[in-house]
Amino acid sequence: MKERVDLVIRAGYVITMGSRGVIRRGAIAVRNGVIVEVGTAESIDSRYRGDEVVDRGRDSIAMPGLVDCHTHTQQLLLRSAISDGLLALPPIWTKLLVPFESRLSRRLAYISSLASAAAMARNGTTFFIEAGGPYPDAVAQAAEEVGIKAAVTPSFYNVLEGRVVEEESRVRERLLAVRRLRGRYTRPWCSVRQVMMVTPRLLEEVAEVCRDGAYSGLTMHLAEYQGEVDYTLTVAGLRPLEYVEKLGLLDLGKPVVLAHVVYI
Repeated sequence: MKERVDLVIRAGYVITMGSRGVIRRGAIAVRNGVIVEVGTAESIDSRYRGDEVVDRGRDSIAMPGLVDCHTHTQQLLLRSAISDGLLALPPIWTKLLVPFESRLSRRLAYISSLASAAAMARNGTTFFIEAGGPYPDAVAQAAEEVGIKAAVTPSFYNVLEGRVVEEESRVRERLLAVRRLRGRYTRPWCSVRQVMMVTPRLLEEVAEVCRDGAYSGLTMHLAEYQGEVDYTLTVAGLRPLEYVEKLGLLDLGKPVVLAHVVYI
């Protein structure tokens, strides 16, 4: 007697990313959102009866979902507005990106996040890590509506071009506030926009705060350009990676995702 499953997906090629490699004329059996078995369509059909059967045809490919480890969903509306020439002039984030985000309304941030999430889902991404935007609740709302898994993070910084632009207490409150953004598809993460953009005392607190079980991980920009190396050597006598390691940011007992990491 065949086992009942919720879903059987058939495809011309099933990429397993494991020892079985690529299965031609393959199929996937799914129960309660969990893959039960992967094999040839013939073997799966002989063992399982799907409440729903999706047959993508002989020329289709079924593969594990992609993971976007670093994205700014609330910068989508800037797309094509920044030339390659401008990108070559760091720190572009203090000149253009951060000022742009500060002018976003919650509605525009939501539209931007929704368009980003929908585009990712359409192209095979099943999980993304938000780098930190001004409206993390809009990111969470968009991800839940699209049905894509997301690490939701706040915009965590209080220094711009060497000037303190926001009280540490308010930045800390933003980090604590994302703990409530745990949903079916979303998980709260900690974030640091960039070590040069956070006052040293606040940066030292991040490791302790992020060890809280409410957070699923930490992401941060690191070693993005030479100026950051000069900064950490000046304030701590260490290169960026050494600096965050000393602060305990790499030893949280949970995933830590560093973006860029060019000038290590």
